[in-house]
Formats: sequence, structure tokens, C-alpha cells
Amino acid sequence: MHRSLSICLFNLCFFKKEFAEPAADVPNKGFIVPNVDLPPLCSPSFRPGPPSEHAQVLSTFIDNLITKRSMELLQHAKYLVWVLYIDLMCLDYDGNVADAAVIAMLAALQNTRLHTVTINEETETPEPSENKDIHLKLKSMPVAVTFGIFDDDHIYCDPTDEEERLASGKVSVVMTTNNKVVAVHKPGGPPLTQDKLQECFDVTTGRVLEVQQLIHTACTNVPDR
Repeated sequence: MHRSLSICLFNLCFFKKEFAEPAADVPNKGFIVPNVDLPPLCSPSFRPGPPSEHAQVLSTFIDNLITKRSMELLQHAKYLVWVLYIDLMCLDYDGNVADAAVIAMLAALQNTRLHTVTINEETETPEPSENKDIHLKLKSMPVAVTFGIFDDDHIYCDPTDEEERLASGKVSVVMTTNNKVVAVHKPGGPPLTQDKLQECFDVTTGRVLEVQQLIHTACTNVPDR
């Protein structure tokens, strides 16, 4: 097993890779299994033990984003596919961890390389190559932008932990380079008017390319793993 590491916005993103049998309905695609960890070291708001509700909501948000819309793992060996386990650990929680988690994950994915795999005909076991020469295929580079909702009418971008506590709700907009809305994640809170939601879309459109360029710059300065 091998892991690729990226550090971004106080997040650690670990990858563990292994083989598995593909699903019957998609035999040529692998799996990506995310998990968000909010340990006590990142904030006194979190306690040791099972994942908090906040961590579970974030894990589901990441899972919906990467498995349904944006990324694809192709089959690299006969009867086998890759499985990537993504562990996102927050080191310093100061609000808006969803955006930071997506950025850290994308940076690590861009820096991940896979082995070429062949099947030994005699033993029928997979044999990975010595070098990691396969780039992970990303269909797109989705960027999440989170907004806090205050007094059910005012919105502000990239809320801090204190601002999140004062907010009556929040909404995350995920968009790709071509301004395509990939997802809108709103875990409770007051409803948004169409005008306010459009305002969130407009701000996200302006930030997508900026964030993608920052990820690209960071990845060019990190050796392949």
C-alpha cells in the first residue's frame, strides 16, 4: 500500500491504495472512499471517539462530489480496479473546513501516480510495476465556495469559526472551470431567495479559476509520489 500526501490550508490528505473487484454494473471503474476526521487537536469543539455529526456530513458531501460528478478511476488490471481511501484530517479548525478539504483533496489527487499492473498468469496475482507511471484521471477540477447566512438575508464568503457560530445557516456551491454548477450543499438553516443564491453563484464563478491556479502552482512545486 502507498500513500500520497498534500498539505493545504491546515489539512492533511492521506491516500491508501489497494485492489478490489469492480462493481457488476460498472466493471471498468474503481472506487474512491473519503473520510473526514475532525480530531480534538484541531478545535476544543470536538471530542475523542466516533466521528462527529459535522465530520459525517462533510464525508458525505465529499463522497457525493467525487464519486458521482468529477473523478474516475479506470481498471488497470484484469478483473481488478483501484480503490483509493482518502483520509482528510483537519489540523486547525477555523471555519469553512469544507472548502479546505476539497482543495487539499484535489491537490493530492493531482499529485497521485498509480502503478501499471499486470496479472501473473501462473499465480493469477497482480504485479505492480516498479515505477508509478499512470496519472490519475480527473474529469474536472471542482471548487467549493462556502457562504455564511446571517439574519436570514445577508451572506458572506469564507466564514471563520466565529462567524459560523453567529450565522443562522450556510451554503456551499461547487463549480467547475466552465461555470457548471456541480453541487449546492445546504445543511439546514433558513431558505435562500433566488437572488441571494444567484449572488453566491456569481462569487463562486470568480473564485474557481483563482483556486485552481493556486492548486496547480502548489502541485508543480511538489515531487510526484
